[in-house]
Amino acid sequence: MTHSLELPILFTALAVIFVITVRFIRARRVLQADQSHLGRLLGRTAGELEEPVVEEAPSPMARRFRAAGLHWPVPTILTVIAVIAFVVMLIVSGLSPRMRWAGPIAAAVTVWTILSLTSEAARQRAWRFERRLVDAIDLMVGALSAGQAPADAIASAAEGALEPVKTELSELANQLRASIPVERAVQRIVERYDSEGVRIFTQLLIAKWEVGGPLAPSLQAVTRTMRHGLRLRGQLHTHVSGAQTAALVVAIVPYLLIAFFLWKRPEALALVWKLPFGPQLFVSAVVLQLVGFIWLRRILRIEL
Repeated sequence: MTHSLELPILFTALAVIFVITVRFIRARRVLQADQSHLGRLLGRTAGELEEPVVEEAPSPMARRFRAAGLHWPVPTILTVIAVIAFVVMLIVSGLSPRMRWAGPIAAAVTVWTILSLTSEAARQRAWRFERRLVDAIDLMVGALSAGQAPADAIASAAEGALEPVKTELSELANQLRASIPVERAVQRIVERYDSEGVRIFTQLLIAKWEVGGPLAPSLQAVTRTMRHGLRLRGQLHTHVSGAQTAALVVAIVPYLLIAFFLWKRPEALALVWKLPFGPQLFVSAVVLQLVGFIWLRRILRIEL
């Protein structure tokens, strides 16, 4: 009974620590926002209200998490991943106490799986943003042809765009109108939606903002390039979608069979746990299946 209570107590304690940490970070951000707002009201800069802070470029891991839509601090995200991996290690170690290596391997596979799913979510999120950005660029070209300034054209395109392109272009237009350097203005889009089309679009804005010249013809060329890439990506996805579905079915079917045997023939699975190496073989099969699934997903990943 004592061992059965240790895991819930440990998980509850870690959850409480996580909630306290998140609330502290939120309170800190609200305090900084209030100080910045007070500085604008008093006609001061943020550096006059508090010590100047040197803005550092985000780390590659921070950019990966931001691209996946996770805007928490990196230590908080890593703590959550470590807690999940630790819980998996405890479960696997409890199922196979004789195989001491099974728990650490299961924890490592869990961390790898979470990071792989994070990268995949970032890619899908960036591609979805790029598909909607193409239509917004067409609106921007029309606004520029009507004689609007580049910042006003971006704002006009944002009004007719879909989310999240609408929010990002509105923020970009506001920053450009506030005379923020274009390199810093486009940094938010690049960090959150890092794809080839987004990089081409932002680099074109930087070049045209610094050098000058007509922007509409260049944007038209960018839309042609982006639409061509999206069309090729769709064709590749059609070709490998069958293999991706097969990989997903292969990963799910064994667990469906386990559930079926537990329902119809529970005594058949009970024999596995009575064998000398039954639990160890079961854990080894699960770990090998996860490794194979990750490997197959990596092979079928579309890079375009």
